[in-house]
Amino acid sequence: MDDFQTSLSKLLWSPGDDLSPGLVSVRTFIVFVAAIAFVRLAKKRFMAQASAVDVVMAVVLGSLLSRAINGGANLVSCLEAAAVMVLVQRTIERLSYRSPWFCSLVKGTRQSLIKEGVVQFGPMEQHAVTKEDLLADMRLEAQTDDVEAIKEAVLERNGRIGFVRE
Repeated sequence: MDDFQTSLSKLLWSPGDDLSPGLVSVRTFIVFVAAIAFVRLAKKRFMAQASAVDVVMAVVLGSLLSRAINGGANLVSCLEAAAVMVLVQRTIERLSYRSPWFCSLVKGTRQSLIKEGVVQFGPMEQHAVTKEDLLADMRLEAQTDDVEAIKEAVLERNGRIGFVRE
């Protein structure tokens, strides 16, 4: 029983330099299962559309979970921190749903890049979208390279450009 408690304590609380390959493997499995649960709790939007909040969530969650695997911090603390990140992300999503002001603050707003066949250079410069970038997306998404054939091109909050043809 003492060996089991020692192994369990090492599994949950030990730093990386005190972990055997077997314990790292078990931690990897635990973190993998927890990561699936966290992503499922964060809802499908977390993986479907990359807003700034979603990108930050993915980076921080990945960093936390890697520390849990390699023993950069103890397993329990990393899983608790990851759960807090999911709760923060869910809270931000709920506030964004309820408040257009908050939503535009954390996710940004859409910007017109073409209006009635005329390129809007101000918003393009503001978002560092070159004319070549716009034309490339226009060819791929709208199947045209004629700007005048585009009623509107919109830089969406997720960074994609949507096109409405005349």
